[in-house]
Amino acid sequence: MRIRLERLGPGHAEEILTGQDEALAREIIGRPWDRERLAEFLARARAGTRTARWSSSPRSRRAAAGRSAGEG
Repeated sequence: MRIRLERLGPGHAEEILTGQDEALAREIIGRPWDRERLAEFLARARAGTRTARWSSSPRSRRAAAGRSAGEG
């Protein structure tokens, strides 16, 4: 299985809104995303603020892949 990581940005909004699970969203952020709040979050993520602790280094990609495969 291959996992591709990419930094979230405004171009992901529709896919996130369409695919969000209401129960999971309530558990994680207290309610499902609405268009306006999601746009603000994604703009901050793209700008690289604290919301976007992102690294595209091979080590980070390996660690994320391990976690998604049930390791770590």
